Amino acid sequence: KEFKKNVIEENVNFSIYKAGFSSSIKDIDIALNQMKYMLDNNQLLLIRSYNKAEKENFFNQTWKAKDPTPSTEYNELMEEYFNRVSYTIEHFDGWEAGWKTDRGMVYILFGAPDEINSFNSNNNLNKIRQVWVYRKIGKEFSFIDQNGFGDYRLDSPFSLF
Repeated sequence: KEFKKNVIEENVNFSIYKAGFSSSIKDIDIALNQMKYMLDNNQLLLIRSYNKAEKENFFNQTWKAKDPTPSTEYNELMEEYFNRVSYTIEHFDGWEAGWKTDRGMVYILFGAPDEINSFNSNNNLNKIRQVWVYRKIGKEFSFIDQNGFGDYRLDSPFSLF
Protein backbone atom coordinates (compact mmCIF):
# COMPACT_ATOMS: atom_id res chain seq x y z
CA LYS A 1 0.00 0.00 0.00
CA GLU A 2 1.08 3.49 -0.70
CA PHE A 3 0.71 6.04 2.05
CA LYS A 4 0.55 9.71 1.39
CA LYS A 5 1.90 11.86 4.14
CA ASN A 6 0.26 15.13 4.85
CA VAL A 7 2.86 17.52 6.05
CA ILE A 8 1.80 20.59 7.92
CA GLU A 9 4.39 23.26 8.37
CA GLU A 10 4.00 25.97 10.88
CA ASN A 11 6.35 28.83 11.64
CA VAL A 12 6.52 29.89 15.24
CA ASN A 13 8.31 32.95 16.53
CA PHE A 14 9.59 32.91 20.04
CA SER A 15 12.10 34.73 22.11
CA ILE A 16 14.08 33.82 25.15
CA TYR A 17 13.56 36.10 28.11
CA LYS A 18 16.62 37.03 30.08
CA ALA A 19 15.93 38.70 33.40
CA GLY A 20 17.02 42.32 33.41
CA PHE A 21 16.97 42.69 29.62
CA SER A 22 14.36 44.18 27.31
CA SER A 23 12.75 41.59 25.06
CA SER A 24 13.86 43.61 22.02
CA ILE A 25 17.58 43.23 22.85
CA LYS A 26 19.29 40.60 20.75
CA ASP A 27 22.95 41.62 21.18
CA ILE A 28 24.56 43.30 24.22
CA ASP A 29 27.09 45.22 22.13
CA ILE A 30 24.39 46.71 19.91
CA ALA A 31 22.23 47.53 22.95
CA LEU A 32 25.12 49.32 24.65
CA ASN A 33 25.79 51.33 21.47
CA GLN A 34 22.10 52.26 21.34
CA MET A 35 22.39 53.63 24.89
CA LYS A 36 24.72 56.38 23.66
CA TYR A 37 22.10 59.06 24.34
CA MET A 38 22.03 58.27 28.04
CA LEU A 39 25.72 57.53 28.70
CA ASP A 40 28.60 59.96 28.89
CA ASN A 41 31.71 59.72 26.72
CA ASN A 42 33.82 58.19 29.51
CA GLN A 43 31.31 55.37 29.98
CA LEU A 44 31.14 54.75 26.23
CA LEU A 45 34.93 54.50 26.03
CA LEU A 46 35.18 52.31 29.12
CA ILE A 47 32.68 49.67 28.00
CA ARG A 48 34.69 49.07 24.82
CA SER A 49 37.36 47.40 26.96
CA TYR A 50 34.88 45.16 28.83
CA ASN A 51 34.39 41.46 28.17
CA LYS A 52 30.88 40.11 27.61
CA ALA A 53 30.18 39.42 31.31
CA GLU A 54 31.39 42.91 32.30
CA LYS A 55 29.24 44.48 29.59
CA GLU A 56 26.15 42.60 30.81
CA ASN A 57 26.91 43.64 34.39
CA PHE A 58 27.35 47.27 33.36
CA PHE A 59 24.10 47.12 31.38
CA ASN A 60 22.19 45.60 34.33
CA GLN A 61 23.60 48.05 36.86
CA THR A 62 22.89 51.06 34.64
CA TRP A 63 19.27 50.11 34.09
CA LYS A 64 18.75 48.99 37.69
CA ALA A 65 19.80 52.46 38.85
CA LYS A 66 17.19 54.02 36.53
CA ASP A 67 14.38 51.54 37.22
CA PRO A 68 11.25 53.46 38.36
CA THR A 69 9.96 50.29 40.13
CA PRO A 70 13.07 48.51 41.45
CA SER A 71 11.04 46.04 43.52
CA THR A 72 9.72 44.39 40.32
CA GLU A 73 11.60 42.38 37.72
CA TYR A 74 10.17 44.48 34.87
CA ASN A 75 11.95 47.74 34.07
CA GLU A 76 9.43 50.04 32.38
CA LEU A 77 12.00 52.70 31.52
CA MET A 78 14.32 50.24 29.78
CA GLU A 79 11.41 48.72 27.86
CA GLU A 80 10.25 52.19 26.74
CA TYR A 81 13.78 53.19 25.71
CA PHE A 82 14.35 50.11 23.57
CA ASN A 83 10.81 50.27 22.13
CA ARG A 84 11.69 53.78 20.96
CA VAL A 85 14.96 52.49 19.49
CA SER A 86 13.00 49.79 17.62
CA TYR A 87 10.57 52.41 16.33
CA THR A 88 13.40 54.54 14.95
CA ILE A 89 14.93 51.54 13.19
CA GLU A 90 11.61 50.81 11.54
CA HIS A 91 10.70 54.39 10.60
CA PHE A 92 13.91 56.42 10.21
CA ASP A 93 16.38 53.99 8.59
CA GLY A 94 18.13 55.36 5.55
CA TRP A 95 21.79 56.15 5.10
CA GLU A 96 22.37 54.85 8.62
CA ALA A 97 20.42 52.99 11.29
CA GLY A 98 17.36 54.93 12.44
CA TRP A 99 18.58 55.24 16.03
CA LYS A 100 21.76 56.97 14.80
CA THR A 101 19.87 59.68 12.90
CA ASP A 102 18.99 63.10 14.29
CA ARG A 103 15.27 62.30 14.21
CA GLY A 104 16.03 58.96 15.89
CA MET A 105 17.96 60.68 18.67
CA VAL A 106 15.15 63.14 19.38
CA TYR A 107 12.53 60.38 19.25
CA ILE A 108 14.50 58.18 21.65
CA LEU A 109 15.04 61.03 24.11
CA PHE A 110 11.57 62.62 24.00
CA GLY A 111 9.22 60.08 22.46
CA ALA A 112 6.64 60.79 19.79
CA PRO A 113 6.06 64.48 19.08
CA ASP A 114 2.65 65.98 19.71
CA GLU A 115 2.64 67.42 16.20
CA ILE A 116 4.73 67.19 13.03
CA ASN A 117 4.60 69.95 10.43
CA SER A 118 6.25 69.42 7.02
CA PHE A 119 6.84 72.09 4.39
CA ASN A 120 9.32 73.23 1.73
CA SER A 121 12.31 75.01 3.21
CA ASN A 122 12.66 78.60 1.94
CA ASN A 123 10.66 77.81 -1.20
CA ASN A 124 13.31 75.24 -2.16
CA LEU A 125 11.44 72.22 -3.50
CA ASN A 126 14.39 69.91 -2.86
CA LYS A 127 14.65 70.59 0.85
CA ILE A 128 11.74 69.58 3.03
CA ARG A 129 11.62 70.82 6.60
CA GLN A 130 9.91 68.95 9.42
CA VAL A 131 9.15 70.65 12.69
CA TRP A 132 8.41 68.38 15.64
CA VAL A 133 6.40 70.04 18.39
CA TYR A 134 6.54 68.81 21.99
CA ARG A 135 3.99 70.81 23.96
CA LYS A 136 4.60 69.10 27.33
CA ILE A 137 8.23 70.19 27.42
CA GLY A 138 7.82 73.40 25.41
CA LYS A 139 10.28 72.39 22.66
CA GLU A 140 10.30 72.35 18.89
CA PHE A 141 12.89 70.55 16.79
CA SER A 142 13.44 71.53 13.18
CA PHE A 143 14.86 69.00 10.71
CA ILE A 144 15.86 69.60 7.09
CA ASP A 145 16.03 66.87 4.46
CA GLN A 146 19.57 67.59 3.26
CA ASN A 147 19.44 65.84 -0.09
CA GLY A 148 15.80 65.08 -0.90
CA PHE A 149 16.16 61.42 0.07
CA GLY A 150 14.85 61.54 3.64
CA ASP A 151 18.22 62.37 5.24
CA TYR A 152 16.76 64.72 7.85
CA ARG A 153 19.29 66.63 9.95
CA LEU A 154 18.59 68.68 13.04
CA ASP A 155 18.61 72.30 11.89
CA SER A 156 19.98 73.67 15.15
CA PRO A 157 21.73 70.81 16.98
CA PHE A 158 22.61 72.87 20.02
CA SER A 159 18.97 73.47 21.00
CA LEU A 160 18.28 69.98 22.36
CA PHE A 161 18.02 70.89 26.02
